[in-house]
Amino acid sequence: MIAPEPRQGRTQSTASGADFGWDKPAVVAKSGNAMLFAVPAKVGTMDAGSLIAVSDIPGFMKDLKKAVAPRPPQRRGGMRGGLLSADSKSMPIVVHGFDKGTYDVVIAPSAASIAMVIAQVSEAKRPTVNDQLYSELDSLYPGWTFVLFCFSEQDAEQAGCALIKYEPQREDLLYLPGLDGHAGVIEWGAVDIAHTVVVSSDQLKDGPNVNQVVYSDQDVAKHPYLFTRVLGKVVSGRAPQGDFLCQIADIRKGEFRCKRALPPGTPASVKLERGEPHYI
Repeated sequence: MIAPEPRQGRTQSTASGADFGWDKPAVVAKSGNAMLFAVPAKVGTMDAGSLIAVSDIPGFMKDLKKAVAPRPPQRRGGMRGGLLSADSKSMPIVVHGFDKGTYDVVIAPSAASIAMVIAQVSEAKRPTVNDQLYSELDSLYPGWTFVLFCFSEQDAEQAGCALIKYEPQREDLLYLPGLDGHAGVIEWGAVDIAHTVVVSSDQLKDGPNVNQVVYSDQDVAKHPYLFTRVLGKVVSGRAPQGDFLCQIADIRKGEFRCKRALPPGTPASVKLERGEPHYI
């Protein structure tokens, strides 16, 4: 997940003739903000119908975290209770007003192709395209789909999350985005992380690692992809850069084994510095 930091507005001159207007407030041209996700979807399998709004269940992410977060010791007999914070067939598309108008969403077959349609995004939500970063992301995630959620600064408080459904390129792996990028660049080496990683399957077997989710929103029943039995972990501190990968076979057996993995197109020089695999 690449989440650009909010940019300061560009100050425009208020000069008028000999009066440079020092006593007048500067006119600031604001641009929108955005979050960019790389999705390992099969080519041509994503469109506007792949986006699932969740504004009607605002508490579901907190509920999932509560289910997998460490608990204080309990007395004997006490009960023990992919996540998602695209590929169009050939051309990027823009989905306007997604999730009660909060987002304009660009679904694109490459990060670089987002620039082709960014002018179609509502002006208040339109971010500045970082050509260098997007080109690097295409190299890191070759053949992946990119989804750009665009929102205005005034809607920042209600901009939260969304669900994305897609047909994966690999049916044996479950991918969760976790690549860190700040101020328009990708960091390498060790980075600070603060994530809640939650996974599940409709074939999940019972076991000591399985957690029960108690959802706080009544409408959660309308979302079949939100399971009530999950595996997961809250992680923080320093860890190698990368995303999160789990094997579907492990999940189905009720085993939580998650690897902090580099993107598939990571340069060999970076991989050599990585050393041993890192599991959370």
